[in-house]
Amino acid sequence: MVAHTVHRENLTLRVKDRDSKYMEELIAYIRERGEDTGIVYCVSQNDVSKIHAELHKKDIKCVKYHGQLSEAVKQASFQKWMSGECKVIVANSSFGMGIDKTVVRYFVHIKLPTSTEEYFQQFGRAGQDGLPADCLLFYSYSDKSMLYKLFNREGLITRFPIWRMLFTAGTRSSWNILERNDKTFPI
Repeated sequence: MVAHTVHRENLTLRVKDRDSKYMEELIAYIRERGEDTGIVYCVSQNDVSKIHAELHKKDIKCVKYHGQLSEAVKQASFQKWMSGECKVIVANSSFGMGIDKTVVRYFVHIKLPTSTEEYFQQFGRAGQDGLPADCLLFYSYSDKSMLYKLFNREGLITRFPIWRMLFTAGTRSSWNILERNDKTFPI
């Protein structure tokens, strides 16, 4: 067994409210980064397609990646992003294992990931070269409801009592760690 800390001084984590202006903020965030390489993570395939379309409307060159795309489309998206032809990829957890691109300068989660493990694993792709990288999470309290529906559909609520406890006992105040709007947290 190999154990190590998730502490990486080169990563900065930020949380912002996902309100009605989040798409404008996302677009500005990506444009501010110019030619930097980034990943925009979504929980659902539907969100991947929506975010990808919105970015294209605003002339941000990006590719998308999710499990329902054909292998040819996924491979083409991956190659364009890996080669640097395209600097932004919009993806869900289907885009994960085997990514070895050290120059990812920013990472955006559109919604709360399904677990802290998934969050750490995903944002860990940023700044692998040791240079500064930024990780931004857009959060809304409605994410809790979305995750409940997802976990319930997958049967996780009934199979794992911890999930049932978290979703039935959680009050808004129990999620306060994510409500520090627009603050910077180095990890």
